[in-house]
Amino acid sequence: MTDEHDPIEDIYRYREEYAARFNYDLDAMFADMEERQRTSGRTILCRRADGTEYWKRNGVEVDGPSEEERQPPPPLPDRGIDLGVVVYPSPEEIPAIRARQAAEKAARESVA
Repeated sequence: MTDEHDPIEDIYRYREEYAARFNYDLDAMFADMEERQRTSGRTILCRRADGTEYWKRNGVEVDGPSEEERQPPPPLPDRGIDLGVVVYPSPEEIPAIRARQAAEKAARESVA
């Protein structure tokens, strides 16, 4: 058996630590995420209730992303991972992923 690092475990750990920081209060987590978006300096695509889209940067509507933001990020030098591409599971893969997550959660809870 190899000791390979599982980045999914990092995501689970970060998500748990983040939620614990706010005592699992969704309103507080949402407010923090909004504040982080507002102060990030990044251009964010938003949707209104009627479905129309608009861009915001630092809490202010703008015409769109800057030229620099339109460029794909360079690959990470240590692993060569391109963070500009997000791969979502297919609908067929989701039940297996959820079953694995439930099994992992049950295993973590049985240890605790």
